[in-house]
Amino acid sequence: MREEAEAKYPEKVGGCAEESGESRVGEEIGKPASDSALADRPQLAEPRDAKAMEVPETVAVRATQEDLRGPHSSEDMPDARDIPWGKAVPEAVSSRADKEDAARQPRRPSEHPENDKHEAEANRGQRTDKDEAAEPLATFSATAVKQATDGMTRFEVDKSDFEERSGMKLDGEKVYAFEGEISGVGSFRKIYDGSSETDRLAFFAPKEKSDSIPAGERHDVRIDSVREVSSTKESLGTFFATAYAVAGREGREDSVRLDIPKATFERRTGFHFEDGKTYEGKGKVDGVHDFKVTHTGSSENRHVIISFFGEEAKRIEVGKEHTVTVESIEEKRTLTVSGEGPTTRLTPQKRMLESLGIDVDSMRTAKEEDRLVELTVRNLSSSDKSEKTIYGRVQAREGAIPLSISNIGANHGDTFELLGAREHTVRNFVEDFNKHADGVTKNVRLSLEGEKLYLDVDGKKFLAKSHSLDVHHLQTFLNLEVEPFKQDIRFWYDGERTTPKFAQPSRPMEDGSKPKPISWGIRSFRASERGLEVTFVMGERIVTTRAAPESLKERMPMKEIEGRIKVVAGDKLEGNHSIRIEDDVVSYINDRITRTKWLNSPYFFERGSLGEDIGSTVFSRLGYEEVTRHPFDPNGPGGDPYKTGSDALYRNRKTGELVLVEFKWWENSDAAVESALEEVRGRRGRETNDPQHGHISGAYVASLNLSLKSNRGELRVKRAW
Repeated sequence: MREEAEAKYPEKVGGCAEESGESRVGEEIGKPASDSALADRPQLAEPRDAKAMEVPETVAVRATQEDLRGPHSSEDMPDARDIPWGKAVPEAVSSRADKEDAARQPRRPSEHPENDKHEAEANRGQRTDKDEAAEPLATFSATAVKQATDGMTRFEVDKSDFEERSGMKLDGEKVYAFEGEISGVGSFRKIYDGSSETDRLAFFAPKEKSDSIPAGERHDVRIDSVREVSSTKESLGTFFATAYAVAGREGREDSVRLDIPKATFERRTGFHFEDGKTYEGKGKVDGVHDFKVTHTGSSENRHVIISFFGEEAKRIEVGKEHTVTVESIEEKRTLTVSGEGPTTRLTPQKRMLESLGIDVDSMRTAKEEDRLVELTVRNLSSSDKSEKTIYGRVQAREGAIPLSISNIGANHGDTFELLGAREHTVRNFVEDFNKHADGVTKNVRLSLEGEKLYLDVDGKKFLAKSHSLDVHHLQTFLNLEVEPFKQDIRFWYDGERTTPKFAQPSRPMEDGSKPKPISWGIRSFRASERGLEVTFVMGERIVTTRAAPESLKERMPMKEIEGRIKVVAGDKLEGNHSIRIEDDVVSYINDRITRTKWLNSPYFFERGSLGEDIGSTVFSRLGYEEVTRHPFDPNGPGGDPYKTGSDALYRNRKTGELVLVEFKWWENSDAAVESALEEVRGRRGRETNDPQHGHISGAYVASLNLSLKSNRGELRVKRAW
């Protein structure tokens, strides 16, 4: 309804008569109505001083009050439902003629003018409630004028006439609040803004009363008080607005609202709302009820809406016109932490993000990796009020950013100031990484050349096969896939320092499932002619790995290995089984292990992987079919040697039973068996059933005794449980 009123009566939706001086009934401002027009109008009883009743008919424009079902501003227009209406009776007017004439006559000079002057200045515009018979500032007879466009009825008083009779001079640079009564109609309140008013004061009858007042009917306009409400340090502006109720929806509670047209708000307070910025205003309603209002500058937001909820809403009488005093307004950059424990959240909303320069609408339709935002915040409730940089993702639906703010020590009720925000991109990350390179990353730099990302270690460049940027728990991380490493290099950044990790790849597993996150802290980076070397911590071990030579990228297929290994099997599964490996396979094994022996950790991984391949060949000869490798690894099954849990799951080809096998290839075969038995038995409680393949009937350990100088060896098998 508010928008309809603005479209239909743009000059009215400003809140008061000062908005325009244009005529709404085709009459010229300041031009008296014709004698014939006056003659046709109904007349009340003729007063004794007819000349005093002659008031030129001009037009002043004011805002209409919308009905209580929607937003509206009731500046200068009281609600008919809350005013004890009188009844226009000509006899009553006539019977009060003596009193009214006296009110219209100039006051007799005082014998003590100086005392009267001080008293007048102290009490000017004030009318006590206790003394109903107190003399008004001035009373005027005015003719009802109907506005053809909207049916509203106004009564006009010449400003100079008011100033002469009341002894008040209306300063064109100030704002005043009028209160009084129209005889037979009811009370009125009006805001007068000298900067926009004409030479006529227009007082409007309430909307509900307009239809019952005939055009041309004369009424007395009694002005009881006038007080200045200009903008000051203590009060930026005063407004009249009628409260209306709004039913809650989608789980929200009911509310009571008061609307102030934005144009009126800006003119009266002298404050301008910049587009895209969010502001918070504070003040009081009726001098008692504190309020806070949030408003975002936009051509679409044409009203400043004040809302009350809960118990406060019950104290604001709906349908009644209230006095709204705005005490302060400033750009809103603060938020309060909500929730408790793991649900503790700080949630910058769409409008605030836009006021900080974030194009939220574009982000909401973008991919996840293109909805990242970097924010600079300060906890005003903490003793440490230093600036902190945090990261989050814009939600596609709401356009907000929910932040798990407890990760930086914030608590419920804390107040945060948002100091800045920007879109978070790979280029931004690279710039911040290079600025804060220190400690572990002191010899590492990142460079982005077009779409290609390079890892520069000790002056040597390594191209990342792929890279991706993400955020998690207020931090951001850049993930790099650098061949031939099977693990990703991941740089975490918390706004102050970088933490590098060697991480389980985030790419889908062979079966399409998503791997569980697991990573190890990196101790150092080093580069040489031999390649990139990374030292990291895995459990209690310090592991050093290096990009392997090209010849190690491709492994010999299992079928080819099986065809070149001969097995002299024993009578039973448990026992020693002799093996003989063809010379070219021995050379293959020797070559791979020799190439990785100086790399420390890759040596153990490579030896373990080859041991599993040889052991699997023996089990195949013994009547068992390999089902999968490392079935109980937390990140899913697979053949990677760094995976945990028993090495392989087999199915007996005759009986169909499932068994687990743990392989070892140590220099000391007996020690390997004892170590493997302890490990497998310790895992029994969580490895007796495979979610995909079913019940597991037993587990074995298999220790490979094979010298790299010979093509003969044996596999020793023992049941663990």
